[in-house]
Amino acid sequence: LLDNNNLTGHLPPELSSLPKLLILQLDNNNFNGTSIPGSYANMSKLLKLDLSNNHLSGTIPSNFSGLPFLQKL
Repeated sequence: LLDNNNLTGHLPPELSSLPKLLILQLDNNNFNGTSIPGSYANMSKLLKLDLSNNHLSGTIPSNFSGLPFLQKL
């Protein structure tokens, strides 16, 4: 849980190297950019990805449809 930490910059693609991660909560920070790294789809056990209240734009990567356990995006 990394919410409400005033984190800035682009979403770090390195987080995708955590394939057993269940929850990635990055809401209420100051991330910016035009895309969510498609490599986040490598987190095959992910249940929740919360990126709300940042400064992101663009589309959700199409390969996220392959995340079988994702319940909240």
